[in-house]
Amino acid sequence: MTRHIDNLFWNTLAALLIGYAVIGRGVAYIGIPPVFVGELTLLLGILAVCMSRRRFQLPSVAPLWILGFFMLWCSARMLPFLGKWGTDALRDSAIWIYGLYAIVISSLLTHDPQRLVQLLRRYRKFTWALVIGAPCVLLLDKLFSGSFPKLPGSDATIIQLKGGDVCVHLVAAFAFLSLFTSVIYATPLILLMPATLGINMLVRAGLVTFALGTLLLTLLRPRNPLLLRLGVTCILSVAIMWAFDVRFQPDKNNPREISTDQLISNFISMTGSTNSEALDGSREWRMQWWSEIIRYTFRGPYFWTGKGFGVNLANDDGFQVHSDESLRSPHNGHLTILARAGVPGFALWIALQLSFAGGLFASYIRATRTGDRQWANVFVFLMVYWIAFLTNATFDVYLEGPMGGIWFWTVFGAGIGAMRVYKTNPRVLEQYENPSGSQLLSAGRWRGRGVRIGAPLARAARA
Repeated sequence: MTRHIDNLFWNTLAALLIGYAVIGRGVAYIGIPPVFVGELTLLLGILAVCMSRRRFQLPSVAPLWILGFFMLWCSARMLPFLGKWGTDALRDSAIWIYGLYAIVISSLLTHDPQRLVQLLRRYRKFTWALVIGAPCVLLLDKLFSGSFPKLPGSDATIIQLKGGDVCVHLVAAFAFLSLFTSVIYATPLILLMPATLGINMLVRAGLVTFALGTLLLTLLRPRNPLLLRLGVTCILSVAIMWAFDVRFQPDKNNPREISTDQLISNFISMTGSTNSEALDGSREWRMQWWSEIIRYTFRGPYFWTGKGFGVNLANDDGFQVHSDESLRSPHNGHLTILARAGVPGFALWIALQLSFAGGLFASYIRATRTGDRQWANVFVFLMVYWIAFLTNATFDVYLEGPMGGIWFWTVFGAGIGAMRVYKTNPRVLEQYENPSGSQLLSAGRWRGRGVRIGAPLARAARA
């Protein structure tokens, strides 16, 4: 019975994550309000942990302890407002409540390390669905915006994707392909990347997310042959668009178009003026709101407590832009935590992310030093995913909802579990093989010195 519950949770979670990444917001509204499919899957995971014979043994790593303190602090800033704001307080708390996914997944992986192998196999199949399916769905959403039917009892259409969200998974998929598969297998998918990036050219957050994720991958794996292929393919694609002045406006309600001019404007708008009201106005609106949050927390009356979970920050701060008052949080997940949980909650959030990234990097250095190429690739992949999540969350309401929150905390829990499994059962990845017996968890051209940043640290550790 326990094994059946465990399998049911993993299968349901896999289907849920694919739906979030490829279809979008419509999947999140499957269920009966206020309990939706994301919450039901979480309850199933908690049941799987409780039915485990070793349910009280959690991985003893720093990020999990800090996560516990972070969730306790946020609970203290939510419970006093539960009676006043009701379900709004719970909805605004999704950014930290979904942290239970990290606890559940890290616990299950620690108890059953073989699950890590299964997750890698499933993600390998997921890359095809993402690179091929997500661009098509996103393009349909842009071309027929508002034409898809809405789900009963909600304002969400069946298909509703964001370009920035797609880029988070796109850069992770590229990292996975370049690290864990052969060049021949990955090349067809790599050639599809420019088309997907072109569709996401409309979104600044997506471009920054993909750029930072690729930069981190390049620093840790500078000799990967697929990086060069992707770079050449993207440069040639942009050159062809510029030479033939390709322009395409998929959404008639959105003045932004797919073109080289739009690409340049998106990059310039991050730091300067572009003479575009849509781009410059959006940047100024964000900067003013973010400055206001910093003012009333670090230098104001909400230093210790924040405004709590439940209050509509857009209304309370005076930055509401929707007539139905649907905007509740600033387009920055980190500042959402600062505004609602105060400086102590924000400090715990920063400590949590630094401890997680530090743990992954330390495990990566250890794997590099000892020649565990498969494990080193796993930790590189998780670090790329992590930086992609946090980058997109800096420019959008992403971690506050299930499409980003559940994905983020799932990867977070997988990272904690991977760190623990590497310490206790490092040989588990040797079972990740295809039917012919050749290992798929290798880049094919591993060189122990192929890490510019890691190699000096590894030599210092040996000394």
